Amino acid sequence: MTPGLRIAMGVFLIVHGIAHLVGFVVPWQLMKAPDLPYRTTIFGGAIDVGAVGIKIVGVLWLILAIAVAGLGTSYLANRLSYPAALGIVGASLLMSIAGWPDARIGVAINAVLLVALKVLGS
Repeated sequence: MTPGLRIAMGVFLIVHGIAHLVGFVVPWQLMKAPDLPYRTTIFGGAIDVGAVGIKIVGVLWLILAIAVAGLGTSYLANRLSYPAALGIVGASLLMSIAGWPDARIGVAINAVLLVALKVLGS
């Protein structure tokens, strides 16, 4: 892989990790976003986890934010572990599905990332 592509992928992963922070700050009511109202439901409103449950979901988003940004950093340092990367991006995909429809863009991005990581790792 060319250094330019590696840098672009690393920066993209860091930005993607930062985007996960919305999944933390909204449930913890640290930020109000007109497009992302506070909810206590996941999976498109199918499951109501309550106020405490949505804070736990928020913490999971925070953990993933750190993990995905760390993944980008390891990519920049050319020290990427593809099995770990697949696990982190897979977890991000599952959280995005749980956050549907608000995280629908994340579903698409994570699906593309999983394919890209699979191709690059083989």
